[in-house]
Amino acid sequence: MEQWLLPGAVLALAVLIWRAARWTGKVDADLGTLKDFMEEIRGDIKKIFAKIGPPLVAGDSPLRLTELGEKVAECLDARAWAARVAPDLLPEIEGFQPYQIDDFADTHVTDHKSEWEQKIAECAFKFGLKREDVPAVLRIALRDELLRHTGQTLDD
Repeated sequence: MEQWLLPGAVLALAVLIWRAARWTGKVDADLGTLKDFMEEIRGDIKKIFAKIGPPLVAGDSPLRLTELGEKVAECLDARAWAARVAPDLLPEIEGFQPYQIDDFADTHVTDHKSEWEQKIAECAFKFGLKREDVPAVLRIALRDELLRHTGQTLDD
């Protein structure tokens, strides 16, 4: 019986090595497939971000202008506009909370967007933006000015 032990052990070791090599080959093939898949996903994400365009407004709450949003605000002269119109709007927002003022500013800009069409188009072209993204800058400028006039802050 001892004479079968050594050849059996050698055979078992050979089978074990063969299976390990086969398993390693499968893992390597799967990793290659995974790497290709990840590269494809990365390319798709880059295409999506290219279509979305650079953000003008930071998505955290409360909304704030990004660096690009500030440049667009300068192009629109949004802060000066907000300073001109805010005093006339104060009676309409009396007693409003900051989130209500934000909603009011959004509605006001939407209702008066036609007055801004040419300037929005110019600034969108200058910065390579979509026209529909630019009014958000006006909204933030108006909201901030109204909050300043009411003595409130975004943290209230």
